[in-house]
Amino acid sequence: MQKFQYNIMWLVLVTINIGFWGCSRDKDMVTAPTAGSKALNQAVAAADMSCVEYNNPAITSNNEFRIELMPLKQHGNLFTFTYQICKLETSPEVKDLRYWVLGLDQFFPYLAENMTMSDLYVNCGILDTSGNETCGLTVLDPATQVMGVKFDALRLRDEQCQSYLVTLDGSALAEEFQIGTGSVVVATKAGNQDFTTPGAAAPGIACVAGPGVQEKL
Repeated sequence: MQKFQYNIMWLVLVTINIGFWGCSRDKDMVTAPTAGSKALNQAVAAADMSCVEYNNPAITSNNEFRIELMPLKQHGNLFTFTYQICKLETSPEVKDLRYWVLGLDQFFPYLAENMTMSDLYVNCGILDTSGNETCGLTVLDPATQVMGVKFDALRLRDEQCQSYLVTLDGSALAEEFQIGTGSVVVATKAGNQDFTTPGAAAPGIACVAGPGVQEKL
């Protein structure tokens, strides 16, 4: 019953918001809604429907952070995606990175029967950690409106870089599909950025290289 309820919640959040984000066909440029918009009380659209192309590395829509996917690692059905995020020295107003979210809702339509996002998600990690950082699966992050894996309490400062990883289990997908690399929505929150708060600065958004779904040959 718990798995069924989890999947229904995820499906509702995705279905009512198709088209919420728009990633243009011009590389990793993103059209993001303004902070405080009523539409931002809803969830983000499925990433495979919103991000058409990507750059690697990609720059967030507010030019605050660079996000780069490192070489993919595979061990059987397990796929590990490793990212390096660097804060760009753009202006004194740019706040330190508090957290970021890697979108995973693109997988929902391709899960095998009786499988959930919790079966797909294996674990996550933060390299060179100070010990205070955390990460894990989130159904919906309120400030960024993205569903996926959230890396929290980071405090990434000027011109600093940090690496993060997430491992997914391809056996959670329907048998005709496999995990590959595609275009994925990522959101970053620095300072008090919040899409749902009127007057607040908007979080950064980017279309990045990341976990995707491919048909088996």
